[in-house]
Amino acid sequence: MIRINLLAIESHRTAGRGRMRRRVFAACGAVVILTGSVVGTRVCSVRRESDRLASAMASAEREVEDLAPVLEGVRDREAERSRLADRVAWLDARRRQQDEPVRLLDEVGRSLPDGAWLTELRQEAGTLVLRGRAASLTSVSDFVAELERAASFSAPVEVVDSQVDDRGNVGDPIRFELHAALHGPPGPTGAR
Repeated sequence: MIRINLLAIESHRTAGRGRMRRRVFAACGAVVILTGSVVGTRVCSVRRESDRLASAMASAEREVEDLAPVLEGVRDREAERSRLADRVAWLDARRRQQDEPVRLLDEVGRSLPDGAWLTELRQEAGTLVLRGRAASLTSVSDFVAELERAASFSAPVEVVDSQVDDRGNVGDPIRFELHAALHGPPGPTGAR
């Protein structure tokens, strides 16, 4: 009869299983410890980054508070600039809407040289009559030349009268009368 001791094999198997279990538990423990240390390191890193970002946010908020008056000043300047741009546009529109007498006065005023002044200005049937005084005949001829270049008048501008004012003083002014034929109103390119 052959006897087989099954208990010894059993105990050998059980002993092998126990060692195996201890190794598995040790490996699992090592994995848990390793995972815990990695997670702990990551948590510390995230906390440091969070603290750094919170500090940066606080600094940025302080800068925003410090720059608030400057930003308000910029807004005020922008509003003023916008208001002035609107005013310039309004004035430009009014200038373009000037009627003929205003344009004529503007052109006559720009044509009048130094040393000459007007005493009378009137319009008679398509002709502008200009009377005035000048310090010299050169001033009168300069005035005529400028009027002939102006967009509202046709060349030639007639010099009807020019003579020395006879009050007896040396250097008396010259009296003059000019007649200038009118064109229609100048176009947008005619204004100077």
